[in-house]
Amino acid sequence: MITAQKRSCQSTFEEIASALPALLKQLNDPRKRFGLKSHLEKGSGEKTAFQALKAAGLLPPEAESSAFPGIYLLFHENTPFYVGISRNVLNRLKQHVAGKSHYSASLAYKLAKDQIPEFTGRRSEMNFGFINKAQTYMLEHCAASVLPVYNAEQLYLLELYTAMQLKTPYNTFETH
Repeated sequence: MITAQKRSCQSTFEEIASALPALLKQLNDPRKRFGLKSHLEKGSGEKTAFQALKAAGLLPPEAESSAFPGIYLLFHENTPFYVGISRNVLNRLKQHVAGKSHYSASLAYKLAKDQIPEFTGRRSEMNFGFINKAQTYMLEHCAASVLPVYNAEQLYLLELYTAMQLKTPYNTFETH
């Protein structure tokens, strides 16, 4: 019933872990940050954002497609507040600022919930107008940096390492 599967990652934990500080340094480099509004405003798609980021030197040469896997770091007033990973980073960032559901805009939901402490209901019970207001705020006032990461194990470890090193307040690793 259970058969041995060959692992795709050939690196050891130690090899992956030793690369994390350098990757975090790249991700947190102020020269690699961009305003969310300037690249992800309503009406612009991920391909347009990809081309603009690539042209501005905000993506490494190995990023060949707008649908790259990797990590993103969000900043408010130059302070990192959230790190996330995705199989399609630009699409995920776009969901944070323009997602149409309580689930695709999960970070905006957390931000909105902070603004209405009396709200004790479930995510789906929150008026989406509050979430939309948080999305607009993020779009207007936040910046991001992105880094393609093609090794899944490295990506997961980098997310946790980044959240712990930078103490990003909106990251939790609790299970549901």
